Amino acid sequence: MMEIIAIIIAYLLGSISVAVIVCKVADLPDPRTEGSGNPGASNVLRVAGKHYAAIVLLGDALKGFCAVVIAMILGVHGWMLGLISVVAVLGHMFPVFFKFKGGKGVATAMGCYFALSLPLGIVHFALRVACFAGNDDCSTFCHSTVSTALFHRACLRCAAGDMAPRW
Repeated sequence: MMEIIAIIIAYLLGSISVAVIVCKVADLPDPRTEGSGNPGASNVLRVAGKHYAAIVLLGDALKGFCAVVIAMILGVHGWMLGLISVVAVLGHMFPVFFKFKGGKGVATAMGCYFALSLPLGIVHFALRVACFAGNDDCSTFCHSTVSTALFHRACLRCAAGDMAPRW
């Protein structure tokens, strides 16, 4: 029963579009109608600048982080924490509050990684920064490969029952 509650919470948290809320509160253009049309930190960077993009990035990452931590508090463990992470990211990509048109889920996934494992979160963040700075296919491939390998290792650790967060 707690798993179902955690899944619902993760989806609803993921569905909160921080980019839309920040832009609305700051009286900025809606990121869904400006720039790339994607409600995420990258588009807010283009539309509103670094300060607002940093707020959106942090808010989106906190959604994923909080979804996993709340699930842990509710007693969810093992592979279900990976599912909670996926549901939080899907909530960001297909938010119920914004007609199922959301962002790409990169920052939300990063928050999930940090909640599952601090080293995993740090590596994901470092690779994401490298990809953003380099912005080429090779760095994106490296990011995807390393993140997948580390996430797989974290999931195996979950399945083995060793899911105490490594903060």
